[in-house]
Amino acid sequence: MQTNTSYVAYDPDLHAALLADYCLSAAPGERLLVAGGQEATPLIRAVTRALLTRGARPVVRVDYPGQQEDFAELASDAVLDAIHPADLLAPTPDPAFLIPTLLVAAAYTWGFLRARRGAAGGAAWPAWRAVLFALGTLLLLITTQSRAATMTQSSMALYMGRLMVLAELVPPLLVLGLPRLNLNPRRALGRALGVLLDPWVALAVWTAVIVFWNVPAGFNASVVSNTAGALLPALYLLSSLMVWSVILRPLPSVQPADIGSRGWFGLISALPMMAVASVWLYSPQVLYTPYVSALCLWNYTPLQNQQLSGWIMMLAGLPALALAFIQLFAWLVKLSEGQGTPPQPPTRPPAPPTRP
Repeated sequence: MQTNTSYVAYDPDLHAALLADYCLSAAPGERLLVAGGQEATPLIRAVTRALLTRGARPVVRVDYPGQQEDFAELASDAVLDAIHPADLLAPTPDPAFLIPTLLVAAAYTWGFLRARRGAAGGAAWPAWRAVLFALGTLLLLITTQSRAATMTQSSMALYMGRLMVLAELVPPLLVLGLPRLNLNPRRALGRALGVLLDPWVALAVWTAVIVFWNVPAGFNASVVSNTAGALLPALYLLSSLMVWSVILRPLPSVQPADIGSRGWFGLISALPMMAVASVWLYSPQVLYTPYVSALCLWNYTPLQNQQLSGWIMMLAGLPALALAFIQLFAWLVKLSEGQGTPPQPPTRPPAPPTRP
């Protein structure tokens, strides 16, 4: 008895088209991983060609037999623990930061929508301020709600990069996003903000945070007590909000400082951070005990990690320094214009009318 069996030849191109269109819906510019063993090379090639034809960006990884065994046997701990930079943005919720951030964002959104519906409309609360505030909030969430926030002891440079985002990027965006509020300086809120935003108070708080938590004893204690992961970023954010509020003056009714004093304040407030960064750059040894024998990310030595942290802090402070010089220059121009104006002759009061 004979049976007729028909076979259909396998076409990797048709299979690739099915995967790219029906399964993946590959879009132009989309980054897709194409991985498989050597046996799947024809399909891997066909899928890669199909994705390229559709404008996607395939990332091809071909494994050979025994690859996982080789890694398990020969790879060092540093290689096995290495993390791809993209993995640092993996969501890792932290309720201590997430809940207050969402509450503040909700209150801001409610106030913005209410102001836009008012009689003044967009003049009272411009849309560009809302865009800046939203950008600052997004950076705050990325910095505090990602996997990078859990790797304090794995990379000092990564940790310092997070702190600099919280100190030099998020605060100016949030401050510039605030609407112009006419607060009464005699009421409780106005008096409290007047004290908190006093230049000397803001400078004292900022200097205390920078100096104490970067002295080896203070930093070592914060890492051991696990306050470096949550408390220190919050202190950096709050103290930097005070500093940037003095520099940008979002509440002029309770902040009488002129542009000259704000320029000098910007220069002085940059000194603690620049001093710490210089110590990290030129120190011949690792200053912090938790990082002396740490296996740092991306195969950096602990000393290289510390020096990289110094560069990060140094470069992060340059925009604030540049703004301070601009404010000082504007103040000097204003002074020179005032001195160059000739004095006006005193005006005589009008003579009283004579009686007939």
